[in-house]
Formats: sequence, C-alpha cells, structure tokens
Amino acid sequence: MNLFDLFVAGCVAVLILCAIVPIVQLTAKSRREKAQEREKQAQAAAREAANKRRADDAAAARQTREQDRQRRQAEREAKQAAAHATKVARAAELAELAERRLRAEQELQALRAQAAQEAAEAARQPARQEPAPQAAPQQADAQEPAANAPQPFRGHVVSFTGTLTLSGMTRAQAMQKVEQGGGKAYKDMPAGTTLLVVGDRPGLQKLDKADRWIGQLRKITERQFLEMLETA
Repeated sequence: MNLFDLFVAGCVAVLILCAIVPIVQLTAKSRREKAQEREKQAQAAAREAANKRRADDAAAARQTREQDRQRRQAEREAKQAAAHATKVARAAELAELAERRLRAEQELQALRAQAAQEAAEAARQPARQEPAPQAAPQQADAQEPAANAPQPFRGHVVSFTGTLTLSGMTRAQAMQKVEQGGGKAYKDMPAGTTLLVVGDRPGLQKLDKADRWIGQLRKITERQFLEMLETA
C-alpha cells in the first residue's frame, strides 16, 4: 500500500468518525432529554400525589370537624329538649296539684255549706219533747240504757284528713269516740273506709282515694262529725 492509499484510508476514517460523533452525541442528548423528561414526569406525579394526599387529609379533617360540630349541636339540642320536657312536666304537675287543691277546697266549702244548711234546718224544726225519765225499779233496768246507748258510727270505718280542731279533742281521742260509737277509726285510709272527716288543707292522697271510692265513702265536715258525736 502506497502513501496515497494510506492517505485515502485516513481521510475515510476521519469522515466516518465525523459522521459517527454527531450521531452518538444526538443519541446521548436524546437519552438525556428522555431521562430528564421521565424525571420531570416522576416529580410531577410525586407533587400531584402529595397534593392529593394533602387535599384528602384536609377533607378528612373538615369532615371530622363537621361531625364533631353536628354531634355537639345534637347534644345541645337533646339537653335543651330534655330541659324543656322537664319544665313542661313540672308545670303540668304544679297545675294538676293546684287543680286538685282547688277541687279539695271547693268540696270542703260544699261540705261546710251542706252542714250549715242541715244545722239551719235542724234549728228551724221544733224541739221534740223527750218523755220524763222513769225511775228504774231494778238494777238491771238501770244498766239497760248503757246497753241501748246510740251508736252513730255503727258499721262505719272512719278516717281523718287535714287540720281538725275537734272542739279541743286530739285526733286519738276522736278515734276513741268513734270506737265508743260503734265504729272503727284509723289514722290512714284503709280499703272499706265509709266516712272521711275533712278539715283545712286536706291531704291530696286521701282525697284522691275518696274520689275513687265515691260509691262507698262519704265526706263530712268537722262540724258534721261533732254532731254525730253528740248523738252518742
């Protein structure tokens, strides 16, 4: 091979190198650009995922706060409703007590008016002349009036309610008088009570029982009770 051939081969080699180097550079540049593009896409995806996660966290926090607010609001409304129901029930109870007290006072006034009317009618009637007592010829006859003494409370079960003066008698003494008059007397109001002596500020429980037992029980005033005692 002569020098010319060597020169030609060298020129061809240089030309080939000059053609390959740009191609290699372009390929490397393309690869770098693709790598940068993939990196940018990865960073964008990471930023988007981070933004979505922050948005989801913020939405969850807002939902939790809203649920807490609704729960507190429901608790306040429930407490207000319970307080209102308690006030309404208390007002209804007070109204019922006032009505029962008024009814008891009206019944007491009616009983007093009835007793006063009966007393007035008794005062207008002429007094009956009692036959002159005869001397008892025997001791057995002297004991007969005690055996035949009037018993105005025979068959009666008597109870008392309210404030009663009873002309100086205590309630225990009045109960003893009832038993001496042939009846039974109790501090409470058992089933079978037939007479209820009503005084001032009577007990509502006994008045309620009297209303339920109206077919078997009669209410009388303190004056009517004393008039029954006078016949004993």
